[in-house]
Amino acid sequence: EWDPHFNTGTPPSPHDIVFMTYVLNVIEHPAERETVLLDAWRNTQRVLVVTTRLNWERRRVHGDDLADGLLSSRNTFQHLYSNAELRELVERVTAAQGLTPRPGVAYVFRRDQDRLAFVARTLGTGHDWAASPDTASAIAEVIRFAEERGRVPLFDESPGDGLPQLARR
Repeated sequence: EWDPHFNTGTPPSPHDIVFMTYVLNVIEHPAERETVLLDAWRNTQRVLVVTTRLNWERRRVHGDDLADGLLSSRNTFQHLYSNAELRELVERVTAAQGLTPRPGVAYVFRRDQDRLAFVARTLGTGHDWAASPDTASAIAEVIRFAEERGRVPLFDESPGDGLPQLARR
């Protein structure tokens, strides 16, 4: 665990997995958020995992508007993200395709084979829209996926014969 705010020494050497847990949402300046994210990416050898608070938490965070966020009652800055905003930021800064497996969580992999292996492991079970006997069942599976993850499946997360089949009907 290393935090440049509290540890002024040299950052640790690169690691296979780097976690940024609720870091970006407490940085007031957007350019600094990008710098911190890029530094984390530079120290990532395989996968960077970024978590943030989400904009649907706004009613639970009390404070005054400040820049693109708010100053909480605890005197901390909070920028609340949408899933799309988080993913776009991670992809733009790292120049790599990201995944959002859960609301408020983004993964970005150094190697496509690691990303695809992750997709295969996490999508291989529990989402059977390709095997659905009818369109209504397939749509129900997509809705279940969206409820669990806070978003609809992306193209690379759908089975080969899955969602495109729905569009042809």
